[in-house]
Amino acid sequence: MSVSIVFILILNISWSLSNPKATNYVQPLTTTQCEEYQKECQENCSTTENCTAPEDGKRNHCYVLWEMNANNTPNVHMKGCFLNNEKCFDQERCVSKEHSKMLYCCCEGDYCNKEFFWEPSPTTTTPVAGVESPLICDILANANEYGLVENIKNDDDDDIPTINFKV
Repeated sequence: MSVSIVFILILNISWSLSNPKATNYVQPLTTTQCEEYQKECQENCSTTENCTAPEDGKRNHCYVLWEMNANNTPNVHMKGCFLNNEKCFDQERCVSKEHSKMLYCCCEGDYCNKEFFWEPSPTTTTPVAGVESPLICDILANANEYGLVENIKNDDDDDIPTINFKV
């Protein structure tokens, strides 16, 4: 009886190793078509881009380039196919987490760029003494980060700091 159990176990292991669906190996998503959009296009604009077949070892992706308008709705500039960006590998959803004027996302799978999302990551700001407005704090923190601020000092006993910008 124990010989038959060992034989069955060996057969099962052998079958699992020879059958990729039985193991945890995941086949990469293939992208052959993406939704296409060019803001400059006036008429007869295709809504599908057929992606060029990638070279061996490379992968196609879909992308979206957009900005949020004043009403917090997306203003799409471009959609389409592009080739081989590791940040897009295995991304089934097109999601941007950036904090910038122009937003960009990429994904894998046919027409994965039909829907796109902005899910901004939390930001951290450097507090500035005496300044209470979050917008002012963000502006000053960014100016300081990029080396535009010479110094921030408080000469007097009041709560208003002096800020010297590099010119």
